[in-house]
Amino acid sequence: MEQTSIQNNTKDKKIWSLDELKTKEVKEKYSWTIIKDKVYDVKKWMMRHPGGDLVIFHCLYKDATCQFTQFHPKYVEETLLESFYIGDVDKKDVGKLISHSELSKDFVKLDKTLHDKGYFQNEYNFYYIEVLKVAFLITMAFFSLYYGSKSFIYCSLAGALLALGWHQLAFVGHDTGHNGITGENKLDHIMGIFIGNLVGGISIGWWKDSHYVHHVITNDPEHDPDIQHLPFLAVSTRLFTNLFSTYHKKILEFDLFAKFVVRLQHYLFYLIMMFGRFNLYVQSIKFMLTNRRCRYRLLEISSYSLFFLWYITVTYHITGYLNKFMFVFCSHAMSSLLHVQITISHFSMDTEVTNEDEEFFKHQLRTTMDVDCPEWLDWLHGGLQFQAVHHLFPRMPRKNLRKARDDVLKLCDKYNVKYFSYSFFNANITVLSHLKSISEQIK
Repeated sequence: MEQTSIQNNTKDKKIWSLDELKTKEVKEKYSWTIIKDKVYDVKKWMMRHPGGDLVIFHCLYKDATCQFTQFHPKYVEETLLESFYIGDVDKKDVGKLISHSELSKDFVKLDKTLHDKGYFQNEYNFYYIEVLKVAFLITMAFFSLYYGSKSFIYCSLAGALLALGWHQLAFVGHDTGHNGITGENKLDHIMGIFIGNLVGGISIGWWKDSHYVHHVITNDPEHDPDIQHLPFLAVSTRLFTNLFSTYHKKILEFDLFAKFVVRLQHYLFYLIMMFGRFNLYVQSIKFMLTNRRCRYRLLEISSYSLFFLWYITVTYHITGYLNKFMFVFCSHAMSSLLHVQITISHFSMDTEVTNEDEEFFKHQLRTTMDVDCPEWLDWLHGGLQFQAVHHLFPRMPRKNLRKARDDVLKLCDKYNVKYFSYSFFNANITVLSHLKSISEQIK
């Protein structure tokens, strides 16, 4: 996390009652949030926040203790927050804060337990293997083209191998986006640009910007960009109301075309996923060129340009238009596996509006499901099939998510919180059934 020298006026530091904090006058003066019973005015931090200002926007005017602690390493709290400190919550009101509910306090204890077990410790040896795996798949793709650029079979195989390489690379890119490899924000971000922009064709800046919002306000149709896919998909009837997207800053129009496609969405789901990568290109380019939140803009754009340069060059040297088409088609269509893997963890889950009185633990578990699979298949899912655990502990290395699940289940049992977990097959059936039920409600 980048540090800042911004200081708030010390004369403003005081004891705040919750009633006073919620007054219009105070909200107009301060963009406040509460972290560990302390009040912070984060207005000046929002534009400098490496994760984007929208993440902080969704944590304003409430107790955001769990959101902050789960997304930031300890040193951010120790070295940065003091710059924005404006006082403490009145002791008479502390017990009313959501972070003081019994569930929230036990969640903090669980977090400490998992830290004590070493589940948050990273191992670089894990990434050596990941890099070798990706390098092997992409090398084999080029090898297939070198020996069979005139062959329909070899060109199709090369496209599939490249897609699988991108698939595995996305998991490493995901870890850089969460600052989960070195722990240094700038270094991980630059690594993410190389992995995402140059090799994978996806802007790491765009991914971080949208993904962090998704983590904080999961499955809210108005705020979460990961479930805003009109005119092709609607996972909530709220999307039938021409909803305004706070992320895209536009109305998500439910027009005649959207109505037509959404009526068929349960039939078209996998076809749409096959072309999902093209949407990622559009979102990446739009973000890099127009979004004020794009950091390292020149580096991102130049790396992204090099991606298209090498991909188009490789395609150009394939003999025959049919072979070129099969290489491009297979490399993009086969990428749909990753899109399906990620979306099924949320598309059929609860999309009710998030409220400030809901514990972080409950919110993440009602909006997220796991995809259960044998341990030997973890490599295919990248470990992220344990999406519920990942949403609770986004900084935990994904190789440890399976181990942490048992501890999470114990807490679920104690507070009677439903933990959703399905096999890959049943998860797909659940999503298709949900999409069908939504489509049937179109008037």
